[in-house]
Amino acid sequence: MLTLGRGLASLVVLLALPAACGSSSDSGPAETKKEDPNAPFPYQSIAHDWAEIDVLKGAIFVASCAFDDGVPDTLERAYTTVETGAPPSYKTAVIDATPCMVAKSAGCAGVEECVGIGFHAALEGGPCDTHAPPECSGVVMVDCSEGYDHFQDCGVLAFQCDASNPRCHVPKPACDSATYVGSCDAGRPHTCSGGEEIIGVECAEFGLACSIDDTSNAACRGHGAACETVPNKTGVGPKEGIGCEGGHLRSCNGQREQLVDCAALYPGFSCQSVGEHAFCGFAANCDPDASPTCDGPPIARACTPS
Repeated sequence: MLTLGRGLASLVVLLALPAACGSSSDSGPAETKKEDPNAPFPYQSIAHDWAEIDVLKGAIFVASCAFDDGVPDTLERAYTTVETGAPPSYKTAVIDATPCMVAKSAGCAGVEECVGIGFHAALEGGPCDTHAPPECSGVVMVDCSEGYDHFQDCGVLAFQCDASNPRCHVPKPACDSATYVGSCDAGRPHTCSGGEEIIGVECAEFGLACSIDDTSNAACRGHGAACETVPNKTGVGPKEGIGCEGGHLRSCNGQREQLVDCAALYPGFSCQSVGEHAFCGFAANCDPDASPTCDGPPIARACTPS
């Protein structure tokens, strides 16, 4: 049974389960393209134009047939990842294929058709007759570590299989994080992460400013007061909600506050809070930090901050 309760706080999901349950200091915000840098920014999530039931179906498909992040985390990614025009991460690209997946009627076979991810039972003499770590076979990542054939055809979503660290990935210029100095080039933060140079979006296009902190980290930052969170670096969007103000989310972007227009993120959203959490969502009657629970087999109950 699947139910979506718009009147419920946050989003309570009931689902049937098939099995058991360059500068040395922060120079402050730079000039932005927005007339009022303190106005709530109208981000739109990648799920903005999808029906609620399709967002839920897509999350169940992804969590059941692709990744083991779980439905709540997958829903949160769909509702809070914003459209930036930049190449998405692989997991975001999979979620972005939700319209394709919900149009299918073949379950996990439909997921394989849309995003190239699937599972095959281990067969004697087959690719997974023994436990083995992930490896690349051309553009396909094969993982036999659990004793069955889990594969990701990276080419379906225009990614490559990285043989040095088997995963679906788009190679970027190499860098050394020990010596790399972050910079802002044409308003875009340049950082080094995982041995690769990451170039972010043009911050001003999202009501933010590119600046460098006293540890030489470049990031898109808000124009408001300082806030204590891990820097969001090249990312943008409703990250680390720290409160509500006038119905808008006080988000912490690059350790600086930014107001986010929740209603623009997804239709029906407004700023919600429960306990110490603040987020854009439908309502707030459950704690997003609470672990999923079994509500009598085969039903699971979970809460997501959206």
